[in-house]
Amino acid sequence: MSKRLYLLDFDRTLFDTTKFQEVIGRILSPEDPQAFHRDIPKYSDERTGYYSVMKQAQTMTGLSRDQTLALFAKHIPDEEYCYTDVPRWIKDHKKPGVALAIITVGGPDYQGLKFEHAPCLNGIPKHLIKDSKSGLLAAELKGQSLPYHVSYVPGSFDEIYLVDDRRDHLDGLGHLPGVTPVHLARPGGKYSTDPASNETMHEIKDFGELA
Repeated sequence: MSKRLYLLDFDRTLFDTTKFQEVIGRILSPEDPQAFHRDIPKYSDERTGYYSVMKQAQTMTGLSRDQTLALFAKHIPDEEYCYTDVPRWIKDHKKPGVALAIITVGGPDYQGLKFEHAPCLNGIPKHLIKDSKSGLLAAELKGQSLPYHVSYVPGSFDEIYLVDDRRDHLDGLGHLPGVTPVHLARPGGKYSTDPASNETMHEIKDFGELA
């Protein structure tokens, strides 16, 4: 049986980040929801460099961390925030011979909050990284161990797919044996009009086009 490994980006690939940000904006600043979007760059954690939704929310509301979590729990609608093409694809690929893992750049508080609202991804390993995905993966897929607990050993998978909405996160990976970079250009997506890369990439517009 052919073995496949899918390494999946999270924001704007699996998860509708724009929709989720709009919800958070309405909760934190009902009179001016765009204030949340405008001020995001101001709230990176000085120690980690990650954006902190909790830091921004507490500053905007004057609430404690526990009160802020309670506010989110009460007002974020309990629904699936992954794109509509994702749940079916995930369900169809949870099967023998296929390994799935999510690799996302971001801090634990905001990414963790989003993971809670992506139930179709339950059970899939999720890994937070800070550095460039393309640089890390290029080195690791050449033979170094993956830090993602995917049990990747060179030769253990016949096919490896790296799926991302940003071409720059896939640069440098197309020449690796058995590796297929997949650029997901969702119509109207934030990075859908990025300049074309010199790399050979498989181009798709939704997960229905991905084997």
